[in-house]
Amino acid sequence: MGFSMKRINTLVLKEIKDLLRNVNVFVVSLIPLVGTIFFSMMGPKEEVRMQVLLIIFIMNSALITPMTMAMLIAEEKENNTLRTLMLSTVSPVEFLVGKAIVTWLLVGITNIGIFLIIQAPNKFLPMYIVIAFLISTIMILIGAIIGILSKNVMSSGTNSMPVILLFYFIPTLGVANKTLLHIAKLLPTYHSQSLMDKMLNNENIFSVGQQNILVLLVWIIISFAGFIMIYKRKRIDG
Repeated sequence: MGFSMKRINTLVLKEIKDLLRNVNVFVVSLIPLVGTIFFSMMGPKEEVRMQVLLIIFIMNSALITPMTMAMLIAEEKENNTLRTLMLSTVSPVEFLVGKAIVTWLLVGITNIGIFLIIQAPNKFLPMYIVIAFLISTIMILIGAIIGILSKNVMSSGTNSMPVILLFYFIPTLGVANKTLLHIAKLLPTYHSQSLMDKMLNNENIFSVGQQNILVLLVWIIISFAGFIMIYKRKRIDG
Protein backbone atom coordinates (compact mmCIF):
# COMPACT_ATOMS: atom_id res chain seq x y z
CA MET A 1 0.00 0.00 0.00
CA GLY A 2 1.83 3.10 -1.25
CA PHE A 3 1.58 6.74 -0.35
CA SER A 4 -0.78 8.49 -2.76
CA MET A 5 -1.07 12.26 -3.13
CA LYS A 6 -4.34 11.68 -4.97
CA ARG A 7 -5.82 9.99 -1.91
CA ILE A 8 -4.41 12.77 0.28
CA ASN A 9 -6.07 15.42 -1.89
CA THR A 10 -9.37 13.55 -1.75
CA LEU A 11 -9.17 13.28 2.04
CA VAL A 12 -8.29 16.97 2.42
CA LEU A 13 -11.24 18.04 0.25
CA LYS A 14 -13.50 15.75 2.29
CA GLU A 15 -12.15 17.25 5.54
CA ILE A 16 -12.75 20.80 4.35
CA LYS A 17 -16.36 19.96 3.48
CA ASP A 18 -16.86 18.24 6.86
CA LEU A 19 -15.24 21.16 8.68
CA LEU A 20 -17.58 23.70 7.08
CA ARG A 21 -20.49 21.73 8.53
CA ASN A 22 -18.91 21.24 11.96
CA VAL A 23 -20.20 24.05 14.20
CA ASN A 24 -18.53 22.62 17.32
CA VAL A 25 -15.03 22.88 15.86
CA PHE A 26 -15.58 26.47 14.72
CA VAL A 27 -16.91 27.52 18.12
CA VAL A 28 -13.96 25.90 19.91
CA SER A 29 -11.40 27.43 17.53
CA LEU A 30 -12.84 30.92 18.07
CA ILE A 31 -12.19 30.86 21.84
CA PRO A 32 -8.52 31.99 21.61
CA LEU A 33 -9.37 34.77 19.14
CA VAL A 34 -12.22 36.06 21.30
CA GLY A 35 -9.94 36.01 24.34
CA THR A 36 -7.24 37.88 22.44
CA ILE A 37 -9.67 40.54 21.22
CA PHE A 38 -11.01 40.97 24.77
CA PHE A 39 -7.53 41.56 26.21
CA SER A 40 -6.46 43.84 23.35
CA MET A 41 -9.50 46.06 23.93
CA MET A 42 -8.16 46.78 27.41
CA GLY A 43 -5.23 48.60 25.82
CA PRO A 44 -2.43 46.90 27.79
CA LYS A 45 1.20 48.00 27.55
CA GLU A 46 3.59 46.07 25.30
CA GLU A 47 5.00 43.93 28.14
CA VAL A 48 1.51 42.86 29.14
CA ARG A 49 0.52 42.22 25.53
CA MET A 50 3.50 39.87 25.09
CA GLN A 51 2.46 37.95 28.19
CA VAL A 52 -1.08 37.72 26.83
CA LEU A 53 0.36 36.41 23.55
CA LEU A 54 2.23 33.70 25.48
CA ILE A 55 -0.78 32.71 27.61
CA ILE A 56 -3.26 32.48 24.73
CA PHE A 57 -0.75 30.78 22.44
CA ILE A 58 -0.22 28.01 25.01
CA MET A 59 -3.97 27.81 25.58
CA ASN A 60 -4.58 27.37 21.85
CA SER A 61 -1.83 24.75 21.64
CA ALA A 62 -2.69 22.68 24.71
CA LEU A 63 -6.47 23.06 24.83
CA ILE A 64 -7.91 23.85 21.43
CA THR A 65 -5.59 21.96 19.05
CA PRO A 66 -5.87 18.42 20.48
CA MET A 67 -9.60 18.86 21.15
CA THR A 68 -10.19 19.96 17.54
CA MET A 69 -8.32 17.00 16.08
CA ALA A 70 -10.00 14.57 18.47
CA MET A 71 -13.47 15.87 17.56
CA LEU A 72 -12.81 15.60 13.82
CA ILE A 73 -11.77 11.95 14.10
CA ALA A 74 -14.46 11.05 16.64
CA GLU A 75 -17.05 12.51 14.26
CA GLU A 76 -15.91 9.96 11.66
CA LYS A 77 -16.87 7.25 14.15
CA GLU A 78 -20.29 8.76 14.73
CA ASN A 79 -20.90 8.90 10.98
CA ASN A 80 -19.61 5.32 10.56
CA THR A 81 -17.03 6.49 8.02
CA LEU A 82 -13.89 5.82 10.09
CA ARG A 83 -14.20 2.04 9.82
CA THR A 84 -14.76 2.35 6.06
CA LEU A 85 -11.59 4.42 5.69
CA MET A 86 -9.61 1.95 7.83
CA LEU A 87 -10.66 -0.99 5.67
CA SER A 88 -10.03 0.87 2.40
CA THR A 89 -6.74 1.42 0.61
CA VAL A 90 -6.11 4.54 2.74
CA SER A 91 -2.96 4.05 4.82
CA PRO A 92 -2.60 5.30 8.42
CA VAL A 93 -0.21 8.04 7.26
CA GLU A 94 -2.58 9.18 4.50
CA PHE A 95 -5.49 9.29 6.94
CA LEU A 96 -3.42 11.25 9.46
CA VAL A 97 -2.04 13.72 6.90
CA GLY A 98 -5.50 14.31 5.43
CA LYS A 99 -6.86 15.19 8.88
CA ALA A 100 -3.75 17.05 10.03
CA ILE A 101 -3.47 19.41 7.05
CA VAL A 102 -6.92 20.88 7.68
CA THR A 103 -6.28 21.13 11.44
CA TRP A 104 -2.87 22.71 10.81
CA LEU A 105 -4.51 25.34 8.61
CA LEU A 106 -7.23 26.08 11.15
CA VAL A 107 -4.82 26.26 14.09
CA GLY A 108 -2.25 28.17 12.03
CA ILE A 109 -4.78 30.83 11.01
CA THR A 110 -5.81 31.14 14.67
CA ASN A 111 -2.19 31.51 15.83
CA ILE A 112 -1.44 34.16 13.21
CA GLY A 113 -4.67 35.92 14.17
CA ILE A 114 -3.58 35.98 17.82
CA PHE A 115 -0.19 37.39 16.82
CA LEU A 116 -1.71 40.15 14.68
CA ILE A 117 -4.43 41.13 17.17
CA ILE A 118 -1.85 41.43 19.97
CA GLN A 119 0.25 43.55 17.58
CA ALA A 120 3.44 41.70 18.41
CA PRO A 121 6.60 43.00 16.69
CA ASN A 122 6.96 41.59 13.18
CA LYS A 123 10.55 40.53 13.92
CA PHE A 124 9.16 37.73 16.10
CA LEU A 125 6.90 36.27 13.40
CA PRO A 126 9.35 33.76 11.76
CA MET A 127 10.37 32.21 15.09
CA TYR A 128 6.76 32.33 16.28
CA ILE A 129 5.68 30.31 13.23
CA VAL A 130 8.41 27.70 13.87
CA ILE A 131 7.38 27.28 17.52
CA ALA A 132 3.70 27.16 16.58
CA PHE A 133 4.35 24.51 13.92
CA LEU A 134 6.30 22.26 16.29
CA ILE A 135 3.86 22.34 19.20
CA SER A 136 0.81 22.19 16.90
CA THR A 137 2.18 19.07 15.23
CA ILE A 138 2.61 17.35 18.58
CA MET A 139 -0.83 18.31 19.87
CA ILE A 140 -2.49 17.34 16.57
CA LEU A 141 -0.92 13.88 16.86
CA ILE A 142 -2.02 13.57 20.49
CA GLY A 143 -5.51 14.74 19.52
CA ALA A 144 -5.55 12.10 16.77
CA ILE A 145 -4.77 9.39 19.34
CA ILE A 146 -7.58 10.66 21.58
CA GLY A 147 -9.98 10.71 18.64
CA ILE A 148 -9.15 7.14 17.59
CA LEU A 149 -9.69 5.92 21.16
CA SER A 150 -12.96 7.85 21.68
CA LYS A 151 -16.38 6.35 20.93
CA ASN A 152 -17.99 9.62 19.80
CA VAL A 153 -17.59 13.40 19.76
CA MET A 154 -18.89 13.81 23.30
CA SER A 155 -16.47 11.25 24.72
CA SER A 156 -13.60 12.87 22.79
CA GLY A 157 -14.20 16.05 24.77
CA THR A 158 -14.23 14.09 28.03
CA ASN A 159 -11.10 12.15 27.08
CA SER A 160 -9.33 15.40 26.15
CA MET A 161 -9.68 16.82 29.66
CA PRO A 162 -6.85 14.82 31.32
CA VAL A 163 -4.55 15.84 28.46
CA ILE A 164 -5.55 19.48 28.89
CA LEU A 165 -4.92 19.32 32.64
CA LEU A 166 -1.54 17.69 32.07
CA PHE A 167 -0.19 19.80 29.21
CA TYR A 168 -1.69 23.16 30.13
CA PHE A 169 -1.83 23.40 33.91
CA ILE A 170 1.26 21.50 35.06
CA PRO A 171 3.77 23.83 33.32
CA THR A 172 1.85 26.76 34.81
CA LEU A 173 1.75 25.31 38.34
CA GLY A 174 5.35 24.14 38.06
CA VAL A 175 6.51 27.68 38.75
CA ALA A 176 5.43 27.27 42.38
CA ASN A 177 6.15 23.56 42.93
CA LYS A 178 9.46 21.77 42.36
CA THR A 179 7.88 18.34 41.88
CA LEU A 180 5.48 19.66 39.26
CA LEU A 181 8.36 21.54 37.63
CA HIS A 182 10.26 18.27 37.13
CA ILE A 183 7.16 16.76 35.50
CA ALA A 184 6.60 19.91 33.42
CA LYS A 185 10.10 19.66 31.96
CA LEU A 186 9.06 16.41 30.29
CA LEU A 187 6.09 18.03 28.54
CA PRO A 188 6.11 19.69 25.09
CA THR A 189 4.08 22.68 26.27
CA TYR A 190 6.79 23.53 28.80
CA HIS A 191 9.43 23.58 26.07
CA SER A 192 7.28 25.56 23.62
CA GLN A 193 6.64 28.07 26.41
CA SER A 194 10.39 28.21 27.09
CA LEU A 195 11.03 28.92 23.39
CA MET A 196 8.40 31.66 23.43
CA ASP A 197 10.07 33.23 26.49
CA LYS A 198 13.42 33.19 24.71
CA MET A 199 11.88 34.72 21.59
CA LEU A 200 10.20 37.51 23.56
CA ASN A 201 13.55 38.21 25.26
CA ASN A 202 15.05 38.78 21.79
CA GLU A 203 17.07 35.57 21.91
CA ASN A 204 17.56 33.34 18.88
CA ILE A 205 15.72 30.08 19.56
CA PHE A 206 17.96 28.20 17.13
CA SER A 207 21.08 29.01 19.16
CA VAL A 208 19.80 29.08 22.76
CA GLY A 209 16.77 26.81 22.44
CA GLN A 210 18.30 23.74 20.79
CA GLN A 211 17.45 21.47 23.74
CA ASN A 212 13.85 22.68 23.73
CA ILE A 213 13.56 22.03 19.99
CA LEU A 214 15.12 18.56 20.40
CA VAL A 215 12.55 17.61 23.06
CA LEU A 216 9.73 18.78 20.78
CA LEU A 217 11.09 16.72 17.89
CA VAL A 218 11.28 13.64 20.14
CA TRP A 219 7.64 14.22 21.11
CA ILE A 220 6.67 14.38 17.42
CA ILE A 221 8.35 11.03 16.74
CA ILE A 222 6.81 9.33 19.80
CA SER A 223 3.33 10.73 19.13
CA PHE A 224 3.47 9.77 15.45
CA ALA A 225 4.58 6.21 16.29
CA GLY A 226 1.86 5.97 18.94
CA PHE A 227 -0.86 7.02 16.50
CA ILE A 228 0.27 4.57 13.80
CA MET A 229 0.36 1.71 16.31
CA ILE A 230 -3.12 2.46 17.71
CA TYR A 231 -4.60 3.04 14.22
CA LYS A 232 -3.36 -0.35 13.01
CA ARG A 233 -4.64 -2.06 16.15
CA LYS A 234 -8.08 -0.47 15.74
CA ARG A 235 -8.13 -1.48 12.08
CA ILE A 236 -7.70 -5.12 13.11
CA ASP A 237 -9.78 -5.16 16.31
CA GLY A 238 -12.57 -2.86 15.09
